[in-house]
Amino acid sequence: MIQSGRRSIFLFSLVGTLAIALGVLATLEYRWADIIRETSRDRMQAQLRTTVSGIRAEFNREIRDLYHSLDPASSLLPFEEHAYLRDFALWRQSAPHPEIVANVYAFTFVPNGQQVLQWSPASNAFELPSHLDLPATLSATLASYSPPVGVQHSAQVEPLLWVSPANVPLVIHTSRQGRVRRFVVIELSTKSLKRDLFPALVSRYMKSHRSTDFQIGVLTGLPNETLLYQSGLNLSSDWFLHCDEKISLFEGFDSFSTIDRRGKWSLIAKQRQGSPAAAAAELSHRWLAVNFGVLVVLALGLATIVVSMLRAQAFLKLQMEFVAGVSHELRTPLSVIGSAADNLAEGVVRSAKDVQEYGSLIRSECRRLSGLVEQTLRFSAAKADVRARDVQFIRLADVIDQALSAAVTTIDGNRLTLEKIVDPNLPMVRADPDLLSECLFNLIGNALKYGGDAQWLGIRAHTVETGHGTGVQITVEDRGIGIPFAELRHIFEPFYRGQTARSAQIRGTGLGLSLAREAANSMGARITVKSTAGKGSAFTLHIPPAYMNSSTVPVEALVES
Repeated sequence: MIQSGRRSIFLFSLVGTLAIALGVLATLEYRWADIIRETSRDRMQAQLRTTVSGIRAEFNREIRDLYHSLDPASSLLPFEEHAYLRDFALWRQSAPHPEIVANVYAFTFVPNGQQVLQWSPASNAFELPSHLDLPATLSATLASYSPPVGVQHSAQVEPLLWVSPANVPLVIHTSRQGRVRRFVVIELSTKSLKRDLFPALVSRYMKSHRSTDFQIGVLTGLPNETLLYQSGLNLSSDWFLHCDEKISLFEGFDSFSTIDRRGKWSLIAKQRQGSPAAAAAELSHRWLAVNFGVLVVLALGLATIVVSMLRAQAFLKLQMEFVAGVSHELRTPLSVIGSAADNLAEGVVRSAKDVQEYGSLIRSECRRLSGLVEQTLRFSAAKADVRARDVQFIRLADVIDQALSAAVTTIDGNRLTLEKIVDPNLPMVRADPDLLSECLFNLIGNALKYGGDAQWLGIRAHTVETGHGTGVQITVEDRGIGIPFAELRHIFEPFYRGQTARSAQIRGTGLGLSLAREAANSMGARITVKSTAGKGSAFTLHIPPAYMNSSTVPVEALVES
């Protein structure tokens, strides 16, 4: 007992320590959530900035490669269109997105006039422009621009960019020789940029950096800022109105001094959740939810351990009480049998009447001892296998009489008042006769044991109508000490003996009702009880209709208050 108490103290101390540890972990995780949120926000902002800068760098590199690949540096005036077309054809063969070039114009300005040519895809030659709107606008704009003095070709200056009023980007090569100026203007296709180049750059860069939490867009320049490209579906410029990152494209390209630099395009990005702070908060909430979920699981596991410990202790207490009760039950008949045998052996009892009385006493105690052993063995067998085996149609009246006869032999039948009301029209019931007899035997034995001084026993059996047909109810009733309401839900537990029974020093093992319930459940029946302390108890066995396959439907014993 001392070791058991120490073990219990140790286990409860361990559980208490684990509970405190769980509380500390929960507090720390709540505090760590703020740190994680701030760290995640900074990481997302840095990742967003890196992603956008990388996409811009690759876009500008593509345009610069185009600019330098189509640089007419080797061609002095006049314009050598065959050399340029050769370089243009080579670039189109090697470029991943040759469709981004929509048109090429060649402008030559001399003191007394100008020449305008346009590349024709059909003839792959420079011809006079078929439409004069854009060339005329370009001529008026370029006429006022003069390359720096001494510059022979465009490799010696920064690339020039002009975004037309129609938001069409134009990359311009410039060269000058004396009073002669030459401009080769490459018109970029906004349709191809939107359809081919931007999706390819965004997809390639974001996949390589695993940046899938951002939406990327491209805005055209002012004054009419519109959304040219978007990486997500069904987005609008309003969604990007408060973007998380915005940088200019065409970095390193010079603009005409007469043109507003705000015409350059912008690369914008925004978190799918709205902002890095919102995304970090959502991530922090998910982290908290997962971790608190783990803590809840641990807490449930801890609670399960505590409940298991309490049940184990309660079961251990019941086992100890069972051992003490069985020991007492065994000691009493053995003492009586030993004393009677000693008196007979030593000749203390000589008359035939006394010998007969001693023989009856020994036989009674042997039956009592045998019943105790049989009850214990039946409990062990019930835990191993309580399924009904010999299922057949039987007469309930015969089984009731058999169980009653077996139970009455354990007491003085001359003092018993029996009130038996059995409906003569009871139907045949499909059940195992041995299990049914054992169930009734334990119910009757329990009523006789706790019936008090009244020694009154009532047995009633009648039919009842259920939703599935006609069933049978068998009630075993006594007028004894009764069962307190608080103990009703425990009376079917193995080894349980109520405080009232222990106070009245009524001998028993606490197995009778448990065996009765196991037998009833194995047949698909159920047991209910009604009891009032000091007035008696009534146990009712509910047998389902005969046509039901009740052996496969175990039903727990119920308690009715």
